[in-house]
Amino acid sequence: MNIKNNNSVCVESAVGTTPTPAKVMSTVKNYLTKDEFMLFYNYQLDELHKELELAKDIFCFQCATSLRYYDLEALSKSCVDNPDDPTSFTFVCKKTGENITINLNEWSKSIYMKYKDMPTQNGLLFPPKSECEMNRCLKKIAKILWGYHRLDAINTHTARRTFFGHFAETGQMNGRGHENTI
Repeated sequence: MNIKNNNSVCVESAVGTTPTPAKVMSTVKNYLTKDEFMLFYNYQLDELHKELELAKDIFCFQCATSLRYYDLEALSKSCVDNPDDPTSFTFVCKKTGENITINLNEWSKSIYMKYKDMPTQNGLLFPPKSECEMNRCLKKIAKILWGYHRLDAINTHTARRTFFGHFAETGQMNGRGHENTI
């Protein structure tokens, strides 16, 4: 996996007046490239790993919509504008309290269509899965896809970073409930 990375490593020394690399201030921004996202999205899990499919689909839905995990896990089917031919969904962002409408793209729409008729608790868009369990599943999928495992390499927030790292470059950022930070 070719995780994108930006680090700030130099700070002003408390003793002198010249910058020193003695203290690292990390501002790591991990995200999947478009090719990595497409590999993740298109990967067909074998029968031994079918239990990971929901996590894969939820992660890809997050990548395509920019949703924070806590907003996604509360998203209900009633938020979708047209259940049979959806173009967008509207929800209240937990962080800001704002009403946000997000347009569905081809990836998010296909994932929605896959789960739209699945019975879920309280009419949720996806069957419930804890964020901790999601992160464990994502690490397993990354290990299958890329043959190695880094504990910090992928988690649910990687999806939001992937959206902003890639989809934002294509002008799909409108109405995402964000400021300058991910």
